[in-house]
Amino acid sequence: MWISSCRRTTWSRWSRWRRCCSKASLRRRVPHGKSTGTPTPTGEPVRIEEQFTVAAPAEEVWAFLTDPERVAAALPGAEINEQIDENTYSGGMAVKVGPLAAAYTGTVAFELD
Repeated sequence: MWISSCRRTTWSRWSRWRRCCSKASLRRRVPHGKSTGTPTPTGEPVRIEEQFTVAAPAEEVWAFLTDPERVAAALPGAEINEQIDENTYSGGMAVKVGPLAAAYTGTVAFELD
């Protein structure tokens, strides 16, 4: 097994250690089609979906979803800074997913059908 040969290697055999344990060597040892844990950019967008059931009448849920202040209060990192007019608000949202963090600000206008 290749790992055991690395363990027996001493510093005086640096070139052998580099050959069997370098990052490039380890990458070559991953079978074709297996994941190395390193993402590869494909140019395709990532789609994240989640579904859940709300145990409330549709009218109550709709009233909640069409009230920006109530929605912002329920979203961690979201805030409404100003109500510009009856249907327009300015605010922001901070998002953190793993090691990535982003903050967005903008204006939203509600047009209810």
